[in-house]
Amino acid sequence: GDVTSQMMFYVDETDPTFLNSSMAQYCVRTGYAEFTRTCQQVDPQIFQTSVDIPVNNVQKYDLADPLNVPCLMGPTLNPLNAKRFLRLIQLAYIWQTDPLRLVKWEPVQDESQLIALTNTTWMNVAWIPGYYLLIGTELMFPCKIANARFRMFYQYDPWPTTPTSASWLDDLGQFSDLIALLAAKVYMSRDGTINKALTQNIMDRKSQLFEFLATGRDASGPNRVSILP
Repeated sequence: GDVTSQMMFYVDETDPTFLNSSMAQYCVRTGYAEFTRTCQQVDPQIFQTSVDIPVNNVQKYDLADPLNVPCLMGPTLNPLNAKRFLRLIQLAYIWQTDPLRLVKWEPVQDESQLIALTNTTWMNVAWIPGYYLLIGTELMFPCKIANARFRMFYQYDPWPTTPTSASWLDDLGQFSDLIALLAAKVYMSRDGTINKALTQNIMDRKSQLFEFLATGRDASGPNRVSILP
């Protein structure tokens, strides 16, 4: 609500005929998506999570198949509270659970490289780093994987599936005005106009966000200071 009100202030539009509630929500949602991408460009670990993927005698795992758990893409997530997938960061084979030991697998660039590295049996790659490829929604492996679990680290979309007034998104509340500025840009682009003051404000706040993300981590303390909006 505060971000939407601030966006309305930036665009100087109070007539609901031109900016109704659903349109305002769309602008804020789109602005927040750009805000998320901007943060991830500086620090890939922002909005990062991990999930375990069970693989049972298959060579592909579809992240968009609602019958799979987890399903992180597509219209129906499974489980419903799963964090929607944006970008793959790392895939590791879970060699041991207690204590946890992961064997990092390496990505290849295309399917021809994966075929060239194909192994005929799972035992050839169970104890040494293997290779994988993400094409569309499918994780592809160099052979059929028999009864194994992988841990996938990925960047997620922090926007909740069913947002409420209590939905928690991030701890970057001091930059919520940047979300409003980006939302205002979405609205103004409808008319094909360029607002120089708005553009400059966005550049200034992005620069400050970049500096904060680059220098705001303290190795002697928590990974990130939590500042509530």
